[in-house]
Amino acid sequence: IDQLPATPDTLWLRLLGRDSVQQQAIAELLARPRSDPYRERVLQLLINWRVTMELRELQLNTDEESGLMVALSQAYYEWETLKIQEGIQQGIQQGIQQGIQQGKLEGELRTVLRLLDRRFGPLSEECRTRLQALSLQQVEDLADRLLDFATAADLTAWVQTLDNRLSQVSDRLQQQWPELSPDLHRQAHQLAPQQLTALLETLPQLANPDDLAAWLQTQQPAES
Repeated sequence: IDQLPATPDTLWLRLLGRDSVQQQAIAELLARPRSDPYRERVLQLLINWRVTMELRELQLNTDEESGLMVALSQAYYEWETLKIQEGIQQGIQQGIQQGIQQGKLEGELRTVLRLLDRRFGPLSEECRTRLQALSLQQVEDLADRLLDFATAADLTAWVQTLDNRLSQVSDRLQQQWPELSPDLHRQAHQLAPQQLTALLETLPQLANPDDLAAWLQTQQPAES
């Protein structure tokens, strides 16, 4: 391996070489485009190698061994930096999406509350507080049904139906998966009444929390 020419075709073999040959191969790997899928995979292997060497308390008795650890440390730094950047980008995207959803929820809720006030008179503080706790799916469902309400009693009935379904779903989830994650509980409690009814009917067919997560994903509001 140490006699191989320094070309892209021999890079992966030279990473298995020794001393300066291996160090040069690591440097060439780090110079490859970040979009290269092999680069990410081999970097991960190099990181595992570096950690293994540290755990075994490798004694660096030669310049060659010291050079290898320097090269591996550079590979580790490159990999760690990439992961941090990916995490930041993902966090930014999630924050933007959450901001969009929150803005949409607040806008639709203001409209619904205004329409309810005009149709049935000022809502009680208790009713207003309950409606302000609705999720986006629930507000959209309420907006769709608002024109069908003849009296304020219809609104009360809708809220009671929602709360009953939420209680039933909460009990069923606790029975079926006692250790279910809070995030899945939260997602389930954001569903509209009809979605909650569908979930109660679907739960016996779901084998595990992963199935539940996949089903809940299909119920998310469409992005606009």
